[in-house]
Amino acid sequence: MDDSEDLISQASCQASCYLTVRIKMYWTKIPVFRDKVFSDTLIYHGALSARPGFLQSRSTFYPWLITDNQMQIRNQSHGHTPGGGAFEFLNPEDASRVISLQVWTHPEGGHEVLRGIKVSWDSGLSMSCGTTSGDFQSEAKFTKHERIIEMIIWAGDWVDGISYKSTRNLQGKRLGGPGGSPHVQHCGNGILLGFHGMSGSMVDALGSIFEIQRNLLLPSPEPKNNHGGIEFIAQHTDHRSRVKSIHVWTEWDGADHLVLRGIEVQWSSGHLYECGSCVGTAYDSAEFQESERITEFAIWAGSWVDAISYKSNLVRDGKKLGGPGGAKHQQNVGSGILVGLKGRAGNRIDSLGPIFVS
Repeated sequence: MDDSEDLISQASCQASCYLTVRIKMYWTKIPVFRDKVFSDTLIYHGALSARPGFLQSRSTFYPWLITDNQMQIRNQSHGHTPGGGAFEFLNPEDASRVISLQVWTHPEGGHEVLRGIKVSWDSGLSMSCGTTSGDFQSEAKFTKHERIIEMIIWAGDWVDGISYKSTRNLQGKRLGGPGGSPHVQHCGNGILLGFHGMSGSMVDALGSIFEIQRNLLLPSPEPKNNHGGIEFIAQHTDHRSRVKSIHVWTEWDGADHLVLRGIEVQWSSGHLYECGSCVGTAYDSAEFQESERITEFAIWAGSWVDAISYKSNLVRDGKKLGGPGGAKHQQNVGSGILVGLKGRAGNRIDSLGPIFVS
């Protein structure tokens, strides 16, 4: 086994056995690995810990296609297949993201379905398929720092519509008709790179293509949470920027447990990120020094996230932020450099996991 296979094997071990098997099945479709695909920094996402009972649907498998310069998540296309000719909308210019998506619709069999789509990238390039004459029916525009946190392709005999939620549009938006069955897309790091599918005079089938962060994000185990709150990833755009401080807000739940209702993360760059409800004075906080390395990190959770605890080379006795309850979920700390948090939050913190440099 060469170095490339060792790396992908290590990544697979962090995912489920299902993902490992499917990677092997798709191995012949993955181009030759180049050294520049993998940087000297690997990011480890700790397990999300919180309310039990929810496992994300695995009805659709999302194979990873690795190119010379990036890793992509290429979601399976859905709709009327076979039909039309195959297309792939990817800007050949590396790292170019989709900034606008326009759709045209047409009544077909009692349903309003997509007859054309147009994709534009931040490089100025545009591509279209199907029939795009006349005025478009609806449009989505994405800003530079916007991240898509949910995307669904709605399809039956044809592609009915596309819906999404993002960090700038938490309520979500739907383009196209109201019909079709939902096909949830894997959104990677939230950067939409393009689409692929089949089209003729109509859009027959459609699937999205998202980016995985360039420093090879290792996937987390399945989250043990429910549908509460909105998914968030609190990570600086410079993935090496370390967390400088964490502030937490708490409240009592209906079962007399003191749980986290808000978290504020600040990085060494000075940037801030808040999730949940951070109104009023923070209940507790932790400051991390430049030379500090975390040696132990745990999420305490039951029905909600109760607390965060950690030990480091400078805080050997440890510190706990939040309430006294919850079951302890030990996290992998990698190199001990904390670069972010991820999870789900609404009025409270529904689930939480750390992001460490491996």
